[in-house]
Amino acid sequence: MRKVLLLVLSLSLMVIFLPVGLFAVSNFPSTFAVVCGINDCSKIMSSVFCGDTFAVNILDLYNNRKVQNNIIKLQKLLNNKYKNIYGYYQLTVNKKEIKKHLLKEHFKIKSLDKYLTEGQKEILSLYSKYLNNKISRERFCKFLYKRMLKLNISEWKYPNSKLYHDLTKIIKKTNEKKFYKQLLMINAFDLEREDRQKVEDILFAESVTAENKDVVFLNLFFEVYRKLLLAEISLTEYEYYKQNYKTFSNIYSKYLDTDLPELSYYSQIAEKSYSFKLKNNKIFSL
Repeated sequence: MRKVLLLVLSLSLMVIFLPVGLFAVSNFPSTFAVVCGINDCSKIMSSVFCGDTFAVNILDLYNNRKVQNNIIKLQKLLNNKYKNIYGYYQLTVNKKEIKKHLLKEHFKIKSLDKYLTEGQKEILSLYSKYLNNKISRERFCKFLYKRMLKLNISEWKYPNSKLYHDLTKIIKKTNEKKFYKQLLMINAFDLEREDRQKVEDILFAESVTAENKDVVFLNLFFEVYRKLLLAEISLTEYEYYKQNYKTFSNIYSKYLDTDLPELSYYSQIAEKSYSFKLKNNKIFSL
């Protein structure tokens, strides 16, 4: 089987597959650095064989303008050398076009708001603001908690969210450091998953027709789809995307177009790029 290279810029979430046969394995890291110009902008930290994959870990600082320019430089260089294999770069350089198509699809889905209740529109609007960091988690959770009480949805169904809520209240009253430590131990991915589950449970509990439920789902899924294409998606969101894309496609074609022609190309690139990222995580966690 042809050996491939998994290249990782560990703090910039870059993942690439390249033919290892292009380089002499005995001095692979240094050869690769010279050929690709990595010495000019980054530093190879480690390399390892894992099955049929050769993994190279390239370290760069993230929150630094000069380093970000170096990362773009490396992305462009590799993309020019190895056409059509570097998904993350293609998403980056085409972000403006992707946003334009996403906005077009957003308005298409919003045209179905006639199937939603006013309460559902309010929840979806607030959820979108929360996902885009326009409102605080505290305000968002307070809103959901009131809605859950009204619908008789138990908070015990979401153990991590309940623990977070309880600890936050205790900290406000006591300011005890030990509770801060407990707060930090709560898994952020579990909170994220439970937040989405709470929103879904509330929205579906308020749904009265099949059309109502379909449009609720389209709105919820599209937020995740948007983050995938903008390379902002988290692991739990990606799992949700993989599990529900077929359902989204079927419901979307039922009310709107048969597919998303302008975005399907980029979604395939994004899926490939993220699957490489997962492989990277697996290799460097060994």
